Amino acid sequence: MFTASLSGVLLLFLLHHSTLKSVDGKNIDSNTLARVITFFEQNYKIVNEHKQELQYAVAINVPTDQCEAGFQPSKDNFLTNENPTDVKRDIVNKQYPVYKGTELIAAGVKKVSQSNFIHSERLLLNPTVEIPTTPMQNLLNTRVDSCTILFSLNSPCSKTCLNVNSPNKILPGLANWSAHKSIKALVFKKVFKGEGSTDILREALQRIADNVPLYRCVNNDECFSCGGRNNLPIDEKCLTNYEKGEQFAVAINVPKEQCKDGYDESSFLKDDKGEDVKPVIGKNNNNIYNGKELIAAGTTKDGHSEFLLMADNGGISALESLLKKREAGCVIFYTLLSPCIDGCLQNENILSGLEKLKEFTGIKAFVYTHIYDEDKNKNYLQNELMKIADYVPLYRTVDFVKSNYYGMSYEDILPDLPASSGLLQSGYHYTILGPKVGQYAAAINVPTEQCSQNFQPSAENFLISDPSGNVKNVIMGNNNPVYRGTELIAAGVQTQPNPAHSEFLLLNPVNNSPLTDLLNRKKNACVFYTLNSPCMNTCLNGYYNIIPGIDELKNYQGIKAFVFKNIWTHDQGEANNEKLKENLKKIADRVTLLRCI
Repeated sequence: MFTASLSGVLLLFLLHHSTLKSVDGKNIDSNTLARVITFFEQNYKIVNEHKQELQYAVAINVPTDQCEAGFQPSKDNFLTNENPTDVKRDIVNKQYPVYKGTELIAAGVKKVSQSNFIHSERLLLNPTVEIPTTPMQNLLNTRVDSCTILFSLNSPCSKTCLNVNSPNKILPGLANWSAHKSIKALVFKKVFKGEGSTDILREALQRIADNVPLYRCVNNDECFSCGGRNNLPIDEKCLTNYEKGEQFAVAINVPKEQCKDGYDESSFLKDDKGEDVKPVIGKNNNNIYNGKELIAAGTTKDGHSEFLLMADNGGISALESLLKKREAGCVIFYTLLSPCIDGCLQNENILSGLEKLKEFTGIKAFVYTHIYDEDKNKNYLQNELMKIADYVPLYRTVDFVKSNYYGMSYEDILPDLPASSGLLQSGYHYTILGPKVGQYAAAINVPTEQCSQNFQPSAENFLISDPSGNVKNVIMGNNNPVYRGTELIAAGVQTQPNPAHSEFLLLNPVNNSPLTDLLNRKKNACVFYTLNSPCMNTCLNGYYNIIPGIDELKNYQGIKAFVFKNIWTHDQGEANNEKLKENLKKIADRVTLLRCI
């Protein structure tokens, strides 16, 4: 059984936290650098309405001791004159998104036209006719024999910022900073998503390192030098475009019993230990681990991890070999990042691998956690990912909970599966999710007295013709998970053949739906209940609109109510409140709307 986290599988070499030398021979402590960058992220980071990070850059000029080992930055001892509210307000200003403080400057991105943007690094480092002395120069003028750090969420772009032939390059600004007497660090978190080849990126980052020390901080406790100085090459860790840990993929073929509640965890993948897997997928050869019940791959310059596991290379692929080891087991193919649209999902090897998964007769699932960075803003993302769902059930893990892909919204925040088929990402293994309650909907049509104030429902007097065991067995299925009973109808989430929400399954087709049949029994009291509120993007507006079905409930002559417990995950948050009220009002205008928490 693996004890490392999934992201831990990818950290194939422990990143050191030693002291790193600056250009002036002074020391910058990498642990302190990590804490400083975390301070920036906690106080100055900006996000859009979907909580996605937006590009920004900050630069500081502080006393040297604030870059030395042991310094713990806080609001009480670090950048005390820089109010985070003021900083964030200024860097989202559309006219001039720049903040100029005492020890800190910061910038967002200025939109000039639909296709022309002035990047934040350029706003800080480059002069203009109106502003001949740059914000960075003014900052450097405030203090010498100090510590200066410039942090950018994304690495400076190679096309403009680091292009020696571009009139808008930031290289002169870097050269000017290089001459300043201070400890220095230019730090980035992510690789700018518009980069071309790795070689172009390597050359561009080298131009930074030629002027000032270059670092990358990938999370709260991980900063490392990108090299490029003292005849050292740019480190490969600073060239990858993966955001949350290094990309990897694994596939398992285990007994079916290990994909059900209550199995013995001690027997799970006992012959494929994490310490054996991680060193193999970290090597720069074929990056493939072939074990007894598990295969795994990292990435190479020639192929993504999914490709490496599915490609036959003139023989049998690692995946096909795994499938043959147990013909009716439980197969889960997991990739940290969704398969890339332009390469993986157009590749015959991967499509062939998906076909082999489709033919597998046991339990099967294809799972990913994050959207591949370069695909996030593609408007055809949903259609491309549905190619996978044509072969095998497709799921996404969100916050360590296995989530089902159906009707994916643009931001791709997905609801939970029913408990019997959920997957929990815990450490480096998958286990069935037991106590988690999955989305479902139910409606009842009962005698009026069973909705009176004094009625006490029990298994002996309420819905006795619809035992819970029968209901749950039906709604936990993937294909047509709809229960039609005597006084109750219910539905889980449908994943095959066409994904559909539980509310939609009960309310459609209008005039011939399970709800229609239930209402026709005329017992005079109907309650429609859904665990999660109907989603705004699909259920209350989109292709799977349930409002016509609710109109049918509106016309019912008996007691009626529409009830939910939780706000659907994707619709939560203060930014969605007004829109959510507007959409829930569509239900309230038709039938009594209640929430039971």
